[in-house]
Amino acid sequence: MKRKWKAMDLAVMGLLIALTIIASKYLKIEIGTMYRVNFSSAFIMLSGIWLGPIGGAIVGLISDLLGCVMAGYAINPLYTMMPVMVGVFSGFAEPIIRKTKQVWVYGLIVLGITVVTSMFYGTWALIVWPGSYAYGQPFFLHFPGRVAQGLITTVMNTAVVYLLYRSQVTVILNSQTARQPEKID
Repeated sequence: MKRKWKAMDLAVMGLLIALTIIASKYLKIEIGTMYRVNFSSAFIMLSGIWLGPIGGAIVGLISDLLGCVMAGYAINPLYTMMPVMVGVFSGFAEPIIRKTKQVWVYGLIVLGITVVTSMFYGTWALIVWPGSYAYGQPFFLHFPGRVAQGLITTVMNTAVVYLLYRSQVTVILNSQTARQPEKID
């Protein structure tokens, strides 16, 4: 099955990239020099849910690269894979999300994605990439802080994903994007 992207899909991607960058760079809480709490992953998760795993991966990749350039950060390709994975995993979770109205199910999905991508993979990516603030340091030195950060962001991201997905935005997007069942070419 070949996906055909519509102009509306690309417009939604652009909007979600912009919202991700704004949430990540401007609507954040700095905790020391090593941790930031924000809800930017919620928009990447929504991109995966609304546009599928590929759409989520594209939004995650572009928003991270643009965000790094805009903030003057060096690009860590390993760490950039984290938002890509968030978009992909969220896209695969869409069938479960579509069938439930219970916020705790959303919370478990967001927590699962956060544990895999941010707590484990993100911590690993920071300690193995030269030039990272955590390069060469022991994994478990940074892991407790990343767990605390991940738990706080899980609550924030769950609230945003739940409220936006359960809103009229999803109804409108489903009627306008290529997320409809497709014909086999």
